[in-house]
Formats: sequence, structure tokens, C-alpha cells
Amino acid sequence: MTYFQSVNIRFKKRFIIPLLICLFCELQAQPNEEQTYRTLTKALKNPKDVRVLNLSGDRLTTLPKEIGKLRNLQILYLSGNQFKALPKEIGQLQNL
Repeated sequence: MTYFQSVNIRFKKRFIIPLLICLFCELQAQPNEEQTYRTLTKALKNPKDVRVLNLSGDRLTTLPKEIGKLRNLQILYLSGNQFKALPKEIGQLQNL
């Protein structure tokens, strides 16, 4: 085995294993469809069940203060909106 082949193999082992671990962790972090809500109205009907709320791309300008009722919320997607400010009740979401 030449020097370059040896370096190449060590390089692959050094970077591929952490990469695979990162990819596995990313796959594990994906929420279940059952836990994901796309509208705040539906989420507020069962506030204790909501773990993921995806409001991205909805072009919202405000978030109602009722968002603070989603005490078990862990992931909140808000990209693609036009918020000027967020309600203080968002600070009640301790699991985000």
C-alpha cells in the first residue's frame, strides 16, 4: 500500500464515521407526522399533545398570545413569515 492510499483510508475513517453518526442523529430528530401541527387553530384544540408546530411559509404578521398554551411544544417552525414582534407568552414555552 502506498503512502497516499494509507492517508486516504485514514481520512475516510476519520470523517465518514462522524458523518454517519450525524446523519443518524438527524434522522432520529425528525418528528412524527402525528405530532406535527400545521395550523395554530388545530394545535390549540389539543394544546397538551402539540410537540411540533410548523407555521413556516404562512406569511403571518402576528402570533396570538394563545401560543403560550402549548406547554409541551418542542419544535416551532416560523420561517417565511413577516413578524415584527412575538408575544411575551412565547417565553412560557420552556421545552423549545
